[in-house]
Amino acid sequence: STFRAAVTVLQRAEIVDRLGEVVKARTLTLGEEGRIVSLQLHDLLGGVDWAIRSVLQDYLKPLRKGAVDRAMSRLRILSGTDLENPGRVGKELGFPDLDDPAEPRGFRILSALGRLPESVREDIVRHFGSVSKLLRANEEALLSVEGVGETRAGQLKAFFERLLTTVDEWEPALD
Repeated sequence: STFRAAVTVLQRAEIVDRLGEVVKARTLTLGEEGRIVSLQLHDLLGGVDWAIRSVLQDYLKPLRKGAVDRAMSRLRILSGTDLENPGRVGKELGFPDLDDPAEPRGFRILSALGRLPESVREDIVRHFGSVSKLLRANEEALLSVEGVGETRAGQLKAFFERLLTTVDEWEPALD
């Protein structure tokens, strides 16, 4: 994976979010008829902000307090033309060359686990530093993270094993 893939996700998510704001503004002029459209729009856009935030958490370096919010603000103020330019988006977010290899930290994967407190998620990511190290961590290594007891370590390890098994079994169809 490269930073280009992360930028592509961020570009598309931001464009969807902006289009949603346009549609939202137009539904207000529809009165009662706009309520259904507004509800559907809310459902459609429900995960866009999360997607942007989690990709930034996974790829921003260094990840300091407030860095994600600052990056989201920089992304939001880009003009439409700048947003369409991957190099401009990457530069604005402080990414290196877009074709440089990039490895996520693991925030998005860990967010798939219910009932995992944000503080524990952050401690796990900080401890392992990359998704590859995280996915291959044994229970002993997981136990060394603050907030991870035996039960949670077992749940995490089982979750990671299921993910790795799914990846190993998946074979892309080549045309």
